Amino acid sequence: MRPVEDGPATAAASAAAPTPRASPPRAQAAAALVPRPAPAASAGSGNFHVQVGTFSQRDNADRLVARLGRDWPGSIDPVQSSDGRTLYRVRLGPFRDAGEAAQARDAAARHGLNDARIVTDPI
Repeated sequence: MRPVEDGPATAAASAAAPTPRASPPRAQAAAALVPRPAPAASAGSGNFHVQVGTFSQRDNADRLVARLGRDWPGSIDPVQSSDGRTLYRVRLGPFRDAGEAAQARDAAARHGLNDARIVTDPI
């Protein structure tokens, strides 16, 4: 896995119409700001993910995925560290392209996931 280099993040400013309070405001904001991941097998789908956390304990990764909820579908990817320990990466995606992944990364950072970064897996 390697980080994707991109230019400075630019957030498009848009005026949003008020929404009814049928669900918690944070969930509404998350749903509005984070694009749904593209299905992995769809035409033109990419290999871009947003890594939002890495944990040495699976329970901590599970808690973050639960916190993300269904509006921010996250997956847990266990990997071996260089010293043989298992680490648990929490990632969003896959996304079709780097631009869509950048939007998700920026939205995650606005919601407190400040270490979010775009990654790709070798093909």
